[in-house]
Amino acid sequence: MTHFRWLISCPHDRCEYITNIRQVELNLTSSNNSELNMRITYMYVVSIFSSTGLRNQVPRTVMELAATFCIVLVSQVMIYTLTSGFANILRLGKYVLNNYEREINHLDIFMRNANLSLPIINKVRSYFIVLWHHYSGVCMPTLISRAPGYLKQDIMFALYGYHITNHILFSKTHMDFIRQLLVHMVPEVYLPGQYVIEKGDIDGRMYFIHDGQVKILDKHGNNEIEQCVLIKGNSFGEYQALKNIEHIRSVKTAGICVIISLKTSDWSYLLDWFPASREILESKLNDTVTPGTATD
Repeated sequence: MTHFRWLISCPHDRCEYITNIRQVELNLTSSNNSELNMRITYMYVVSIFSSTGLRNQVPRTVMELAATFCIVLVSQVMIYTLTSGFANILRLGKYVLNNYEREINHLDIFMRNANLSLPIINKVRSYFIVLWHHYSGVCMPTLISRAPGYLKQDIMFALYGYHITNHILFSKTHMDFIRQLLVHMVPEVYLPGQYVIEKGDIDGRMYFIHDGQVKILDKHGNNEIEQCVLIKGNSFGEYQALKNIEHIRSVKTAGICVIISLKTSDWSYLLDWFPASREILESKLNDTVTPGTATD
C-alpha cells in the first residue's frame, strides 16, 4: 500500500506535501530524498488504516484522490476480514464446547436414570472433562477411521509408526506388514491412577505408551508392589497378547496417559499373507520375551 501511494504521489522520486510551521501552511517540494518521502507516505497510509487522519497530509491531485480511495477501500475490507475471522474462530470454539457439554449432560442424565452409583457417574464426568482440557474432547477424528485404506496407513504410520518400527519384535518385519498392522492400533486416554490392565486379565492386547508414564505392579492379595515405571515409547503385554494368556502383573497410570492398544485377533490374519514376518515375529518372541518378564 505504501509503495502504491508513493508511486502515485511521488513520480520521479519527487513529493509535494503540506506541513505546518508556526501555524503557517507552506508548500514544500522534496526531491532526491527517498527516505523522507517514504516516511511521509507511510504515515499517510497508517493514518488511513487507523482512521485517525492527519490534517497536514491531504490528496492534492486527482490521481492522489483515486489512490486514497483505493487504499481506504482495501483497508476497510482487510479490517472487516480480520475482525470477522477472529470472531468466527471464537464462536466456533464456543459452539464446539457447548455441544461437548451438552453431550456430557445427556450422558449424565442417562447414567442417573439407569441408577448407576454416584462414584461411577463422577468418574465418567471427570474423564470427559480431562479429555476436553487436554485434547479438546477428541482422541482420534472419525474421518481417519473412515479414510481409504492406503491413506489411513499413511496417517497411522506418521502418527504411531515409530512404536512398531522401533519395537524389538516388529522392527525386522516387512514394511507392508507394518503399515497394515498400524491401522488396527487404537489410542486411548487414561486418567491418573487408572488401571490399564489388572493381574489375571485376558484381553489379547498389547499396549504402547504414546504419552505419559505407567507403573508395573505385582499384586499379592491387597498389596501392590511397584516393580518399575514405563515411559513414553515403552510397551507391555506383548507375550500375553500373542499367546492369548492372562497378564501376570497390573499396570496403573502415573498421570494422564495416551496408550495405544493392539488386539491380536484384529491383525493376526496378516501373518498368513506375510509368512516371513511370521517367522521373524515368532523367533523374536521366543528369543527375547519370556512369560516372567513379558509385562516389564
